[in-house]
Amino acid sequence: MKDIKIGLTLLGIVCLSSCTLLVDFDECTTSEDCEAKFGAGVSCDAGICQTAAPAGLLGGPCQRVIGPVDAGNAFNIGVLLPTSGDEAGFGIPLVNAIEVAQSDINSGGGVLGRPIGLVVCDTEGLDDVALQGAEHLVNRAKVAAIIGPDFSRQTIDVANEHTIPGNTVLVTPSGTAASITTLADNNLVWRTCPSDNLQGQALAQVVSSEIDKLDAVERPVVWSFHLEQDTYGVGLQETLNSGLGSELVASESYIARVYPTNWQEWIVGQLSSLPEPDLIVLLGASEAWDIAEEIDRIYPGKKYFFADAAKNNEEAMRTSSDLEGRILGVAPQNVGEAGYTPFLNFSTKYRSRFDGQDPAQLQFVANAYDALIAVAFGAAAGGFTGTGIAEGMSRISDANGQSIEGSQTAIQLGFQTLSQEGTIDYQGASGPLDFDANGDPANTPIALWCFRDSGTPEVGVVLSSDGTFTSLDCDAAPTNNPDPDPDMGADMGMPDMQVDMEVDMGDVDADM
Repeated sequence: MKDIKIGLTLLGIVCLSSCTLLVDFDECTTSEDCEAKFGAGVSCDAGICQTAAPAGLLGGPCQRVIGPVDAGNAFNIGVLLPTSGDEAGFGIPLVNAIEVAQSDINSGGGVLGRPIGLVVCDTEGLDDVALQGAEHLVNRAKVAAIIGPDFSRQTIDVANEHTIPGNTVLVTPSGTAASITTLADNNLVWRTCPSDNLQGQALAQVVSSEIDKLDAVERPVVWSFHLEQDTYGVGLQETLNSGLGSELVASESYIARVYPTNWQEWIVGQLSSLPEPDLIVLLGASEAWDIAEEIDRIYPGKKYFFADAAKNNEEAMRTSSDLEGRILGVAPQNVGEAGYTPFLNFSTKYRSRFDGQDPAQLQFVANAYDALIAVAFGAAAGGFTGTGIAEGMSRISDANGQSIEGSQTAIQLGFQTLSQEGTIDYQGASGPLDFDANGDPANTPIALWCFRDSGTPEVGVVLSSDGTFTSLDCDAAPTNNPDPDPDMGADMGMPDMQVDMEVDMGDVDADM
């Protein structure tokens, strides 16, 4: 099958069933119509141009492919993220960013001539579905690398049950739990986001600073809740407790609890039995916003402290404005708001491809872009197997290597350098991707974000890369995210690509 393109970008191919792939949104009358447009092997079935799916590529929750997955030399990579369900607002932008990375690589000629295809599995945000998708990708689709999952507990379970035994590289763009670092993973588990050790330290100092402001309260009551059996929440709670100190944590005024998945009835019981809080820490994901609203009905006017998993603009837009200025949290700094050039270049491409949507307002989107680029660099350096990719990824963070950013030309230079036994220093869209020996990015600043204006803008850095803490609050002016310079993508032909995409995407929308 020929590659179908929109402007300069590859058109996603969507699975209609377990045995066929949709290759065009246009309807057809005869198979000759399809062959004339797409080439031999494409037939008209039920009024739509379709081609046979590669054997074993699709199944279970893995029902979508993007790019030339059936090319004879395709380098197919799995994507394990939520594109439906409660976490779709978090997962879809990550998949979008991976598509941008795929386009950057394939438009330049692929990885040493091999185009990247993506096999996308929708986890629905559910642990069991993530495991089903991982099992399919490792044992049936037989990919050498997987991007995802988004949650730490899913990352650990998927790694232990499927990817480590299957010698498959796993790169999570958003799994931040400290326990991922210590997995016995044979160097196969990586991440492009920092460990919660840093975030937990920052959160402890933010909460401590807020406690110090409560001069009129002799013994402030602090609630700290996290989801039961959640690796992410457990790890953050441990780091938070350590940072707050044993005197507070051991006191009766510090109340730490775990809540069940169906927390609604549970929270009613807590509200009727616990002493009134002065501060509330909620170490959850999207449900943290709902829990905060429920608590606020009984105890209005309190402040709530979140972490990065809850930094979700979709939740912010639907949450009562009464809570604005009273929900604040910590997260790895959004380098876009710091004016970091590689991010701004990525932002230009992302906005062009996805209707002007601003990736600076989306958590871990740049990290997802970097995850695919890192896997591709690993393959160029060490080969197209899981163990080869893992070995190769250790050569992309050399401060003395060739400095590479995320443009099509630079990426291809990186492939050539790595294939010739060289090393590179990848300046990722999410920040310099300085992997340590455990496959974790090192020295990431942590920022304070606040709920206001129906969003989650950053206020500034509270914990710098050298460990310096700066006290900030939601009354401070947010850092500004400058609009990307329209000339930033000149070497990639970005202005022309934007025009082509707008025309062709309009055609696609009309046909759908």
